[in-house]
This record gives sequence, C-alpha cells and structure tokens, in this order.
Amino acid sequence: MHPELAVRRPGVLNTKMEDHKAALQGWFDTLDSHLYRLYLITGRDDFAKALPLIRRLREETAAVDGTSLDQAQGLQELGEQLRHLMLTLVDERETPAQAGYDLQEQINV
Repeated sequence: MHPELAVRRPGVLNTKMEDHKAALQGWFDTLDSHLYRLYLITGRDDFAKALPLIRRLREETAAVDGTSLDQAQGLQELGEQLRHLMLTLVDERETPAQAGYDLQEQINV
C-alpha cells in the first residue's frame, strides 16, 4: 500500500465509523420514541421493556472506538437481545379489535 494511503486510511475509516454511529443513534432515537408512544397508547408494559435495552445499545454505540473486537461483539449481543425482544412483541401483539380499542382513536386524543 502506498504510504500516503496507509496514513489516510485510518482517518477515512474513523470518519465512516462516526457516520455509522450517528446513523445508528438516530435509529435508536426513532425506535425509542415509537416504542414509548406505543406504550402510552396501549398501556402495555411490553413496549416499555425494550427502552432500557435501547439505552444500553445507545451507550455501547457511543463508546465504540474501533480498537477492540469485544466492543463489536458486545453490540452484536445487545442487538440480538433487541431483535429477540422485538420478535416477541410482534408475536404477542394484539390487533386493535382484539384489544378492545381503536388505535387511530387513541392517537387522535
């Protein structure tokens, strides 16, 4: 590899990593707000259970500096926990008719 490229490459990788971290943090914010809103609308604690996990993911993502595989593995494990929890929520969800209320009516309140 050309010496100039070898010097610039870490900077480029760090910039990309920071961009990816920022995008991931934005996604966590969106997911957090949607789940919290579902919790408020439905009153189901299941939606609130994901919030601490999202907070941990947010903290772990902010701490990633690219120097350790343990950081990436920790994020992967937390992501898998979130995926499992979300699949559980999807499997256990009730339709508005089953729950006895109209979600659109609740949103417009």
